[in-house]
Amino acid sequence: MNLTQQEVEHFGSKLSSLGGRVSYDKVFSDRYIDIEQFFLDATKFVFAGPRLAICIENWIHAFGFIISPSKVKRLIEKEGYLYDPAVLGVFLDIIEKTNKKQLNLEPLRKFIHKKKKLHQRSSGKTKVNPSYHDKIWKKYNIATPTFHEEYKKNLLNFNYIIENIPEIGNRIKGLDILDADYQAFKAKEKDDGLSLNEISKRIHAHYSNLHKVHKRLEFFKLINQY
Repeated sequence: MNLTQQEVEHFGSKLSSLGGRVSYDKVFSDRYIDIEQFFLDATKFVFAGPRLAICIENWIHAFGFIISPSKVKRLIEKEGYLYDPAVLGVFLDIIEKTNKKQLNLEPLRKFIHKKKKLHQRSSGKTKVNPSYHDKIWKKYNIATPTFHEEYKKNLLNFNYIIENIPEIGNRIKGLDILDADYQAFKAKEKDDGLSLNEISKRIHAHYSNLHKVHKRLEFFKLINQY
């Protein structure tokens, strides 16, 4: 899967805006980022370079548990969203291993398969010594060094992320997925002027369900705080 420099910079900006310590402009700091789209995009961009890959890997270890499996499934099945099937398998295994939240990932297993032959995660000439291969990645025929947690080097302070990046913070604080995404959208894009139907498409939610959330927030006069 060939990636253009513009695509890499676009994704890098999203990663930076979602707490990654990478040298890309935070052009999405005041724009809503869909977590499940980002998650699937990350399966492709781990091959864009070692620095980006390591940051993504730390992000998945720290925050992968916040994804909605049903929303990921809908993006793949209903919208034909592109992703790397082998890396999706890696990410699901990482989420299960970290065990931060009980998620039913089984419905996503049908979308994964390992690569036909061993594939180097980094495209450089230097290959990883087999004795140092990470076991999870190797399971899907991807060669990369064993993962070592480096959150401070690769991610912003967790407290800062939770309090200032609503796409992540809302979910960690316990809001259900639709509430979390809608409130994150309203917080990030205050003057969007979009209809509820248009917002439902942006956050990949069923309109009828979003309408109920909106009416509830409106009833308790919570919608006006955004």
